[in-house]
Amino acid sequence: MNPISRLANLWNVAMLFSLFLILDQMPIQAQDKSSKEIQQIKVFRLMSADAEVTLRVISTLMEGKECRLAIDARSNSIVAAGTNEDLQVIEALIMRLDENEKHSSNLIDLKHVAAEEIAQTLLQQFANTESVKIVVEPRKNALLVSGPDGTLKEVLDFVQAIDTPVDKGQLEGTNVLVYAYWIVDLEQAQQHFPKWKLREAPAAIQKLVVEKLAKRTHVKNPVMATNLAIQASIGESSRLSSEIQNSGKGKVESTTSYEFKVQGNLWNEVKSGDQVDMELQLQIGLLANGEKPEDSKVVTKIRTPLNHPVCLGMTPVNGIDSILVVEVVKAD
Repeated sequence: MNPISRLANLWNVAMLFSLFLILDQMPIQAQDKSSKEIQQIKVFRLMSADAEVTLRVISTLMEGKECRLAIDARSNSIVAAGTNEDLQVIEALIMRLDENEKHSSNLIDLKHVAAEEIAQTLLQQFANTESVKIVVEPRKNALLVSGPDGTLKEVLDFVQAIDTPVDKGQLEGTNVLVYAYWIVDLEQAQQHFPKWKLREAPAAIQKLVVEKLAKRTHVKNPVMATNLAIQASIGESSRLSSEIQNSGKGKVESTTSYEFKVQGNLWNEVKSGDQVDMELQLQIGLLANGEKPEDSKVVTKIRTPLNHPVCLGMTPVNGIDSILVVEVVKAD
C-alpha cells in the first residue's frame, strides 16, 4: 500500500473514531422499550448555517423521534443517528435551513458617528440575534459586521439611519462673546456693602430691568456687582466655563469675598434660525469672615437672539435682590 493510501485509511479511521465519541455523548430524542436499534449514521456538513443554531431547530422539530443528534464544531457539521426515514427528514430540514441561512460580511465605514458608540447600540438592538457578529475597527472608524443576509440588511439599514450628519444651523461656527451679568440694586448694595466696586449696567440691561422686570423685582436702579465675558464659537461641542472673584468691605463684615461662575453649552439648530441655544448654570458664592459660602444658583435652558439680553433668574444673595442676565454678542 502506498503512503497516500495509508494516510487516507488513517484519516478514515480517525473520523470514525471521532464519530463514535460524538455518538457516545449524543442525547437520545426519545426512548421506550420498543425503540429499534439505530440503523444508520450520517454526517451533514453545513455550508452557510451555524451548526449549533441548526441543531436546536432540528431537535425541536424532531422531538419524539427515536434519533440522536450532535454537532462537530470543527467542521460545522451535524452528526445524526437514526432510521433511514428519520435521516431523510433531517437531511431535508438541513438543506432548507442551510439554503436560507446564507451569511455575509460587510465592512461599514462610518462618517459621522464613532464606531465604538454605534457598536454598543447595535449590540443592544440585535441582542437576541446570536449569529450577528460585530467587530470594531477604531483606526478606520469602521465596523465589520457578519451574519445572515436578512439580518445583515437590517443591521446596514439601522447603521445608515444613525450615521447621519447633525443638521447645523446658520450660526454654526460663529465666534461670539457670552456676557453674564450679576445685577443688583444700587441702594441695597450700598446699604449692605458700601465699599463694593459697583459699575453702571449697560443701557440694554437697565432697560430690561426697569421696563420688563419692574413688577417682579425690587431692583430699581440696576448696577453690576460683576460680570463675565466668555469667548466661544457656536457649535455642538462648545462649552462655556468661567469665573471671577472679588471682595469689598461692608458695614459689619470686615471683608466679603464673592465668586461668580458660569458653565454650560452653546449651539445652534436649524429650527432655531438666527437664535442661539444655551444650557447654562450661573452660580454666586459669597464668603464672609471665613464662613462657608452662601450659594445662589440658576440652571436653565434657553433660546435667545444675538445682541438681546435675557433674564435667567432673580434670587436674593446675602440679603440683596439679584438678577442674573445673559447676552450673546457676535464677536468682531
